[in-house]
Amino acid sequence: MARFIVPDKVSFSLGGDVGWWVGAGAQPINLTVLTRSRDPGLYLTPSVNINAGMLAKGEGSYNITRSWYTGNPREITSSMLQGHTAGVNVSITAVAGGSAGISYSPVDPENPVSGGGFLNLNVGVTGGAGFSVSGQYQYTPGVTKLFGW
Repeated sequence: MARFIVPDKVSFSLGGDVGWWVGAGAQPINLTVLTRSRDPGLYLTPSVNINAGMLAKGEGSYNITRSWYTGNPREITSSMLQGHTAGVNVSITAVAGGSAGISYSPVDPENPVSGGGFLNLNVGVTGGAGFSVSGQYQYTPGVTKLFGW
């Protein structure tokens, strides 16, 4: 129950996407808080993404993502924040709108299920114009620790 109320990590991102059937985007400002781990703290985790599906959009967004590790939360390390994520996103925007999505971030790309990973749920506020129901691939190239406790 406590892990549901306070997830293993929480991310706050600011970025944008553009596309027609296939799109791309970036979240250059992405702050992640590890609440349970060997390295708890605040991290800068910028990311880039590619979307494919039914989409026509040009929008900026502010997102909040709650994530739970599928393994033992005591094994979480900051190096697990770097890497690949795959999921599904939905957004509707006409000047202002919203978005929601679910994704999975394996911590071992060679063993994506048995190696454990993060289940991510996100919601966002969007500005611009567009509509999308799409699959999304996201990559976080690096992690910088800003503050630890």
